[in-house]
Amino acid sequence: MRIGTVLDGDSRAELAFRTAVQEEAGRLLRTQFDVSFPNEKQLVGDWSAAQARRNVDFLIEDPQIDAVLVLGIVGSSYVGRRPVIAKPVVAAIVIDPETQGIPIAVRERPVPGRVGVERVRVSGVRNLSYVAYSRDLVREVETFREITAFSRLAVLMIEEIENEFPDVRETVARDLEKIGVEATVVPVGLSIEQALARLPDGVEAVMLTGMPQLGDREFRSLIGALHDRKLPTYSLEGQRDVRRGAMAGLKVDRNELFLVRRIVLNLFSVLRGEEAAEIPVDFHSRRTTDDQHGFGPSRRS
Repeated sequence: MRIGTVLDGDSRAELAFRTAVQEEAGRLLRTQFDVSFPNEKQLVGDWSAAQARRNVDFLIEDPQIDAVLVLGIVGSSYVGRRPVIAKPVVAAIVIDPETQGIPIAVRERPVPGRVGVERVRVSGVRNLSYVAYSRDLVREVETFREITAFSRLAVLMIEEIENEFPDVRETVARDLEKIGVEATVVPVGLSIEQALARLPDGVEAVMLTGMPQLGDREFRSLIGALHDRKLPTYSLEGQRDVRRGAMAGLKVDRNELFLVRRIVLNLFSVLRGEEAAEIPVDFHSRRTTDDQHGFGPSRRS
């Protein structure tokens, strides 16, 4: 089984994430499947939506590849809305499937070991599996407001996500307006100076989302510039960004390990014959999926 991967770009964080997925796949799958990741089929974009689309299309149409892992936010958004998917795909990071226009269906299934049924969200699309790795933005903003008072918030996001998530500005503004916060989405590309110039007048605090296109030095420079302006910062990426200078964040590092495991378990399900369309999409930071598949916790040195 030959697996191709697509990254949005070549930052250290993106490359490390891909390596973690490949290593976990080797650890979990090697006893049951002959899985390989051909070097020439591990594609890396240039942070543009256009290149992400080209890379995804190339691997889906490539007869030398059996399955595709789309590991970036931009690429995941694109493949989730692709009308025809000719081979199994796991999209790693879907923010909000309904707002992004990514198909979602609800199934009722028996609850293992208990009486009754549970409602499970799936893609319902042949060959499409994804992980809806959404964060409760309203709850995180409310937590931020417990730390510092504000009513005008800038939400920094990777620039290209707007090309794949066109309603993101309206969605964020509408959701946060309900709790009395005036929110403005600020796109961030590769230029820190340009991102700072886009901050709206009168902003009182800054929410940081995942911005893997920024290297460690650039990210620290951004944080430093925001703090020089007396703007408190809160990161949806949590502890990782707090160590790099952000003021606060809830997410713990172990969540990423669970995400890596979830991607590989989705791939495992596909390899053993389960239809990707019927694999649950909601991400939960717990070991239930490990237990269901008979895998123990990952051992990392």
